[in-house]
Amino acid sequence: MKAKDIMTEKVLTLSADSKVSQALSIFGEKRVHSIPIVNGKKYQGMLIYRDLIRRRSIQFNSKASGYVTSTPVISPEDDVLAVIDKIRSSGIAALPVLAKGSLTGIISTADIVRKYNEIVRDTGLTAMDVMSSDPIAVRETDALDIAHDKIRILREYEIPVVDDRGHTAGILRLDDMMEKAITEKDKISYGQYKSTSAPVKVQVGSVMDNDVHAMTDTPVSECADLMTEHSLHIIPVTDREGMLVGVVSQSDLIGIINTNLSQEGLLMTISGLDHGDEDLYDMAYRDAEKFAKKFSKITGHSNGTLSVHVIRYKEEGSTKYSVRTRLISGGISLTVDSFDWNFGKCLYDIFETYENRLRKMKEKKVQ
Repeated sequence: MKAKDIMTEKVLTLSADSKVSQALSIFGEKRVHSIPIVNGKKYQGMLIYRDLIRRRSIQFNSKASGYVTSTPVISPEDDVLAVIDKIRSSGIAALPVLAKGSLTGIISTADIVRKYNEIVRDTGLTAMDVMSSDPIAVRETDALDIAHDKIRILREYEIPVVDDRGHTAGILRLDDMMEKAITEKDKISYGQYKSTSAPVKVQVGSVMDNDVHAMTDTPVSECADLMTEHSLHIIPVTDREGMLVGVVSQSDLIGIINTNLSQEGLLMTISGLDHGDEDLYDMAYRDAEKFAKKFSKITGHSNGTLSVHVIRYKEEGSTKYSVRTRLISGGISLTVDSFDWNFGKCLYDIFETYENRLRKMKEKKVQ
């Protein structure tokens, strides 16, 4: 399958001189989350909704080109597995498709999930095998500003909503939340946009969408179908009693695809960190490099992917880290999470856990 077989051809674009206010209007009205910025027919970069709204303040009359993200590009003839590798390694959820230098389409994680069951053979994996455990959620009675803070940390477009007992009650979409928070002055009344009015105290329950979820034994293929059917980036996972126990994201589904490409070593992707976090990046890559040598020695595998997502919480003026990881290589699919005040301690615990689990798997195989 080629890139041209799954790409979205009708692409909304903005010129390099367009205002940020125009981009925000398109994001809200069209429910798209990435807009290519072009100068004539020449691709300049991608304007990403999630990155834009994470900023503390925005000049609405400034040029959109000042907020673009440089991205890899895709050819219409590229193999889909090569496209998946580019998306995973770049950490960018939508990439442009260029033919002879001109923009002809766009491929997002949603496009891959839409064709998921054509790209991936039945793996036998269930939601429990790929989900992130200990999920972050909001309650129906929470105010939108609380939900905004949580979804901003997650770097997702939706967040599960639970009732007072922890049962799933719905899904809060970032699009709906931001639309509700727009005042008559076309300003956001909380978060990173400035306003003269007081914060809007709207409860999550009045804005959330209907409950859509999978259960722990739901096949990953059905999770992909649910995402496509309901235009979601995540699917909450419940136990038999309806209690929220995990979340499967588009990234989780794409992360388990074995591209069978020839690169040597572990391909590591990190999300959740910002510019200025070079020390944390260096620490993560250094520890991952040490682990990669042990990984190869234990398993005999020469390649694989290691996805790392970092979530930071502020408590009493200090930062606490939640680090969620997934290791994919051949028939190996493992997840390990850690939660600590010390980022280095999180990484140490994660790689030590992986090493112990891999050794046990090897011993079991020998027996």
